[in-house]
Amino acid sequence: MKVGVITFHRALNYGAVLQAYALQQSIERLGYQCEIVDYQCQHLLRGSRVLPQINAGPRTFLSGVAHAPLKVTRHVLFRRFRSRHLRTSLRRYDAASISEANAHFDTFVVGSDQVWNPALTGDDDTYLLAFCNDSKKKISYAASLGRSEFQPEHEDRYLRQLSSFDAISVRELDSSRYLSRVLKREVPCVLDPVFLLPTEEWIALSRSSGLEKPYIFVYCLHEESVYRYAEHVRRLTGLPVVHVPPSLRTRVAGTRVLAFSPEEFLGWIRNAAFVITDSFHALAFSVVFSRPFKAQMKLAFPELNSRMSSLLSVLGLEEQVLSQRDYESTMPPVTNYADAMVRLAASRQRSLKFLEEALRC
Repeated sequence: MKVGVITFHRALNYGAVLQAYALQQSIERLGYQCEIVDYQCQHLLRGSRVLPQINAGPRTFLSGVAHAPLKVTRHVLFRRFRSRHLRTSLRRYDAASISEANAHFDTFVVGSDQVWNPALTGDDDTYLLAFCNDSKKKISYAASLGRSEFQPEHEDRYLRQLSSFDAISVRELDSSRYLSRVLKREVPCVLDPVFLLPTEEWIALSRSSGLEKPYIFVYCLHEESVYRYAEHVRRLTGLPVVHVPPSLRTRVAGTRVLAFSPEEFLGWIRNAAFVITDSFHALAFSVVFSRPFKAQMKLAFPELNSRMSSLLSVLGLEEQVLSQRDYESTMPPVTNYADAMVRLAASRQRSLKFLEEALRC
């Protein structure tokens, strides 16, 4: 049986390409031929353009021009990762041609990431597998809505499409409860694909930054308050701060790193003494590598917090959410992984069982 995975493999996003790699590897290890369907979602592609549209506002256009060299470098690094580690379909598809993929695959798996978040996809129903023939098996693995429930304007159509799936799983506990209720079927919450692979494989894939001494790694997407906590930890430990800022305008003390490969992303986390982040996948890989971490919930985008809170709840690591008392602590942060690893092993087993049974049935 040949399996086609529909996901965000072309995004300039570390978590997106690494979870795509992990899902493909996991399906192949279950004995199936698997390819990433090389689907190009126009809405997603617009977000990764090197230069902004000319009709963008002056501030947006100037910011885009300033970021252009960095984006070019990232495109090269991500293209190299996809070429080395992802097996994509020979054919490249768009919305007009995606139905032709039915001729090449027996089963389609959509996931993980926020594939059911219309704000990211431009409401592209390819990620609802609407193009699939009735004879094809349709599965979601760890799909994310980007929020707890579908918004009212999308709910009827999205639920109608999902009702035809052979097996559905999601990444967040809230979404699992919601879809189980409205679809009147079991919709389990499973682990993000990055947890399905053994840590040794991620170690082998990671590339060292070359920084020998211990450091605090800050990976910030939105909440720049993480830098205030990083400075607190720096004062407690004397360790230098290495940070990935959300913008070229971010100016904080420490070593700034901007353009690096997905393999180096793994290396920065693996070799860190502490990780401070508001990113789901930076948190996930902190767990994979058993690094001490603190997670900052998003104040600007609270609807995105369920993915981090779900994972922390599953692992029993709710105490790792950054709070005011952390700023008052006179001790550096620690993470107790003893119980978390037991919980992770059990959840990994359940997640792999779902995937195995969904593909086999």
